[in-house]
Amino acid sequence: MSTIQSSNGNQYVTPGIGLSTAGYIAGSMASGAIGRVTNQVICGPILANGLKENNGVDTNAIRKALKIALDSTGMKDKGVTIKDYSGCKPSDVKSIKRIVNEFLVRIIKRKEKVSVLDFINAQAKEQAKLGANALYADKAVHVNIDRAGLTAFHELGHAINENGSKFWKMIQHSRKFLGLVVIPSLPIIAMCKRKKVEGEETTGPIDKVTTFIKENVGKLTTLAFIPVIAEEFKATARGNKIAKELLSPELAKKVSKCNKMGGLTYVVLGISAGVGAFVANKIKDAIAKPKLVKNPEI
Repeated sequence: MSTIQSSNGNQYVTPGIGLSTAGYIAGSMASGAIGRVTNQVICGPILANGLKENNGVDTNAIRKALKIALDSTGMKDKGVTIKDYSGCKPSDVKSIKRIVNEFLVRIIKRKEKVSVLDFINAQAKEQAKLGANALYADKAVHVNIDRAGLTAFHELGHAINENGSKFWKMIQHSRKFLGLVVIPSLPIIAMCKRKKVEGEETTGPIDKVTTFIKENVGKLTTLAFIPVIAEEFKATARGNKIAKELLSPELAKKVSKCNKMGGLTYVVLGISAGVGAFVANKIKDAIAKPKLVKNPEI
């Protein structure tokens, strides 16, 4: 603990490591709970509603359209492929434990360089096998066309963003830094930073920056999602355009609805992350706040 002397003459004692740790843990738990509720109660049902559009669709028409689209968009020449998991059974899906073990082998025995994103994509590819999702990674659209073929057009949009536009490639790649570094770091910085008492001034550039982050962490976290949302919406626009050109009007509408549901989840996640960061910061401050020990006005 240390003493704070504010400009108005008040004196405070900072909270000890015990209270600070308790506040950090409580805030983190609250933020995590908000994230889980958002995924289970809001995003999960939205995605499920979008995936329902795949029921009974003409998958042959989808396959034909995707094949044509790879040529017409120039993605085939860029090396982009469609990895179709149709026919996969639950037994074909790797467990988290198996994925972890495979990555450990790659890191320890083979001395390969792997990233957190590689691990995330490996999990997502397994989910794609049974049509729970689809993704674009490693120059391929990973999708179970029989179960989630409509989602392939959005993922092809991601491929075009990466391989057909320097600007959107930059935005797409910035998502990795934002998602893995910036967005998780903002609430951590905010909760590790002690709230300024009344009359306490900032000292130096680092203190000013971290104080600004703490005071605006909810807004900043949501704002950090904007490039993510923008790139998702651009991929959707490209995918919808391809579907409209190559599919029947009925199928194209289903693609659009499916993509709309997927895009909505990113907006919800951005708002939820901001709310979670804001709440976590407030809880930490409520538990670990400086104690007034001297007030000349009393």
